[in-house]
Amino acid sequence: MRSRSVINPKKQIVSPLKLRKRCGPKEGAAVVFREERGRLVGEPNSYDEIYALQGSLRGVPIETSLEEERRVEHQKESERSKTAFSNTLVSADPSLERSGVSRTDEATRA
Repeated sequence: MRSRSVINPKKQIVSPLKLRKRCGPKEGAAVVFREERGRLVGEPNSYDEIYALQGSLRGVPIETSLEEERRVEHQKESERSKTAFSNTLVSADPSLERSGVSRTDEATRA
């Protein structure tokens, strides 16, 4: 959608009503301007929403939750590696593998 606006003597630009209704910027909202391929582009300052969240997590024990999550994940990983290691049967004597004797058979003989 294209709309037209005029720069006033104070070098101010009033955004057209149709665009304001369509895009929904509120009164007092910050707008960031940038140059793109020789054109002036204005867009809402998205940092306003981020800054509005500042301090909203105060009192939430994020560090404690992360430490607990890491501890549980480390424990699961340790259990997985122990299981994987115990399931891996490697014979030190290649002649036993050729003869059909497994590592478990060798252990029961001892």
